[in-house]
Amino acid sequence: MKKRICLLLAVLLTLSLLTGCANDRTSLLGDLFSRLDGRDSALPICRFDDMPYERPDLTAMREKAGEIEALLDSGARFKKVTKALEELYGLYYSMQTMTTLANIRNCQDLTDAYYAAEYAWCSAATAEVSQIMEEVYLACGSSSLAERLAADFFWEGFLDEYGPDSESMFTDAYLELAAQESELLADYRALLAYPVIEIDGQEWLLSDYIYGAGDEDILRAYGAYYESYNPKLAALYIDLVGVRRQMAAELGYESYAAMMYDLGYGRDFSLAEGDAFITAVRRTLVPLSVELEAAGVRDGVWYSLVDEDDLRLILSAVADGIGGEAKKAWRFMDRYELCDLRVSANKPDMAFQTYLDDYEAPFLFLGAYGDTEDIKTVTHEFGHYVQSYSDYNAYRTMDLAECFSQAMQYLSLDAMRGTLAAEEIDNLRRLNLIDTLDTYVQQISFADFERQVYAQPELTVDYLNDLSLRLAKDYGYYDGVNDLYYALSWIDITHFFEQPFYVISYPASAGVALEIYERELKEDGAGLAAFWDLLDTSDPGLLTAVEEAGLSDPLTPTRIADIATFLREELILVSHEK
Repeated sequence: MKKRICLLLAVLLTLSLLTGCANDRTSLLGDLFSRLDGRDSALPICRFDDMPYERPDLTAMREKAGEIEALLDSGARFKKVTKALEELYGLYYSMQTMTTLANIRNCQDLTDAYYAAEYAWCSAATAEVSQIMEEVYLACGSSSLAERLAADFFWEGFLDEYGPDSESMFTDAYLELAAQESELLADYRALLAYPVIEIDGQEWLLSDYIYGAGDEDILRAYGAYYESYNPKLAALYIDLVGVRRQMAAELGYESYAAMMYDLGYGRDFSLAEGDAFITAVRRTLVPLSVELEAAGVRDGVWYSLVDEDDLRLILSAVADGIGGEAKKAWRFMDRYELCDLRVSANKPDMAFQTYLDDYEAPFLFLGAYGDTEDIKTVTHEFGHYVQSYSDYNAYRTMDLAECFSQAMQYLSLDAMRGTLAAEEIDNLRRLNLIDTLDTYVQQISFADFERQVYAQPELTVDYLNDLSLRLAKDYGYYDGVNDLYYALSWIDITHFFEQPFYVISYPASAGVALEIYERELKEDGAGLAAFWDLLDTSDPGLLTAVEEAGLSDPLTPTRIADIATFLREELILVSHEK
């Protein structure tokens, strides 16, 4: 029987995800935190930089868990037990908040040894925290108060998961494997913090060498980086894959992929359906991508310099143009400085939105490039931010969460009029459409990469690099020249290391985002209405939510064929002027 606690574990272990997904506070806790007057929270909201960090108190959690078990054993009253449970949840959410703070501050400066160490410590502690919570659930499910707790405090199906016949999933062997995984991920971030290359016998920090360099020197620097770091990161990745395979076996899964589809992401489509989706995209959208590349689809697109002030002005305009919860979310973000949009060589090449539970506050992080690409990325993450702000970070699967972000990239375009010139918006629109096609082709190839890697009994560095090059050719984005780059650059995909089997969420949700955009093109406001309808759905799964919102199943071959037609028309035949 799948246990809800495993969902909590998955959330804690993926706090650096590129989305704002988190567990469903409503189903697990009831209304522990009052929301009657604005955004009430466990702690008063303040500027992000003023939020104090303190290493989570695992001793207090263990003691509170022991107190709850003693109360249950002694036949304590329901109210006394639930009060202690609420106190334990408070400690749990403090743990999540501190882990998130450590993660954000680690990402703000990878060279900051203090927050690197603290995030590593928090990550390593998550398995023990989940074990503590599971032991409490098992004690509750076996107690004389079990039925009342299940009915009045926990969630529907609690006794099926934690009743008297249930057993713990967290063996000592599993906890040891989880600790090994955390250590490897800490090593991964440490490698990214100080990438050193050697050029002409002299060592350089990669960021120092490429600063102000010409195109030829930049290419040379990255070539040196890949040759030096590919073997190191590939060896680390092989170790991660080995540990994760053992974790899946310890929990009784036939594969790590099956474990992640089920426990990691709670998908409402199966691994077999995911594989069928990979095949359908490869058959339909890869040929389209090759066709459009040959037709010069990227000819004429351009990039401008964009700084932090520009991004703030654009987000403000988008929020005002869309209105409603988007406007409230931006004002909240801006007032309490709940974003980091700076360009910095010490930030990782990633963007994400996460959530600070104790403050009921989303946070947006951008590893900015300093050009037009940042506009696409920041509007993507703002879609996550709006969703997380408006529903208090209610649990939604990653697949569903990505619908809001990708849809926001398109819904933002009209709202930018008056802030950006018409030709800039038209260029950005084209870049978004190309980005959607690339999302299908490249992210599906990455999903294929993971499926093949985890199915391969014996992994070597050469196997990984050969597979990366072969898939670039098979999926049509190999340029015919740079074999070394396409073989070695898979190490740039953060998801392979930190969020395994996540990447399929992007193309799985892209069709929903495009359908919302199609409605907006046909009728002003219709796409935005569909966006809010999707946000109002009650089910956290992708397929069930889109059905509830009256949208199409994005995984079917028919829908993929429709998407191919739409993208071909939009990128070659049709120009919409609104």
